Amino acid sequence: MNEFQRDIVCLEWRPLSGTNLAVGCRNGVCLWKVLTPASDRGWSSPTSSGQIPPFRQAGLTGSSTAHVRPSFYQSLAKSTSAIMAFLAHPAMENISCISWSPDGSFLAVGSQDSPVLLVWNVSLETATVLRKAVGHGTTNLSWSPNGRYLLQLCRMKTMRIWETDSFTSIDLETTICFTAACWLYDSRTVLFSVSGNPRINMLQMARKPPSLDYRMHPQAERVPKTPSLTKKGFPVVVGGNVSAMEIDPTGRRLAVTFANGSTPGAELIAMFEIKLSPLPELNLIGFVRGPSWQSRPLGPCPVPEELFGDRQPERSPLYDRNDGSEEDYVVAGPKPLSFKFTSKTTKGTVLAIAWESGHVSFLPCGQ
Repeated sequence: MNEFQRDIVCLEWRPLSGTNLAVGCRNGVCLWKVLTPASDRGWSSPTSSGQIPPFRQAGLTGSSTAHVRPSFYQSLAKSTSAIMAFLAHPAMENISCISWSPDGSFLAVGSQDSPVLLVWNVSLETATVLRKAVGHGTTNLSWSPNGRYLLQLCRMKTMRIWETDSFTSIDLETTICFTAACWLYDSRTVLFSVSGNPRINMLQMARKPPSLDYRMHPQAERVPKTPSLTKKGFPVVVGGNVSAMEIDPTGRRLAVTFANGSTPGAELIAMFEIKLSPLPELNLIGFVRGPSWQSRPLGPCPVPEELFGDRQPERSPLYDRNDGSEEDYVVAGPKPLSFKFTSKTTKGTVLAIAWESGHVSFLPCGQ
């Protein structure tokens, strides 16, 4: 393990690259380049020496923008498969999320302790510091598909939208916390959800970029908790408060997970069809269920001890039909921990899902 890569919290592949991986750590971002026979000939160190260069700081006061030279570090213990540059900044600690711009030119970095954002221009080796007084830590970052807007969710009930020409912003504040948000592929519409409300809300930018004028969609897609039964008669609960959302690259499907605790049905992923004309509309297609716990031996997940030690992943609890028969016990399926659509191909796209059982499944979604 590299000495700078400690307390990993997030990672994301650089768009249009295939060989660059950004890994968010406690005190910086490790920018890895996977070396291939074709790529290693074109790689050069961001600095001429292996030392960390000093910072060049402009005034970091108020809400003004400042450019600094990042702290690059080329690993001296580079392997034959990858090389790493370390991006650090004095205004950024305890990183919580990262997000690449659609063209891979910029990397936005957020902290769990501060509303400050960093936007790295990796090629020019500069960072833009974006300061706001409200919002506290950042929980999620998302670029619009055209790269003209950057969406920031904050811990203290604030959703912030930045326009990326001059990096000015607007704040949307509520009395409860935002839980998830994402852009539709028209680069004008934001889908978002708030805690304790089973609705997917919509916000639309009213004018062309860089305008920050917006309007709220008059209707929200409601996905309330709905009791249902499986084919064997076991009760499940479908829907409820939204915990995460992901849109496929075609802009036609939306995958949604719900915060239903450990109740049966919490393991389901809802799939919606997206229609943009004349107004954005979501239509439920169905639900995705992952692998069962019975697909691997009972007991703790057999993962390497060096990864988790004594903190083995917990299994979902058992549920029964309240008739006292041990044979009637049913195991709630593993819940999805993370899911992501692949890039668009000629045959459509694939939804990759990581489950709490340790399985990773792939769902072809077509065109």
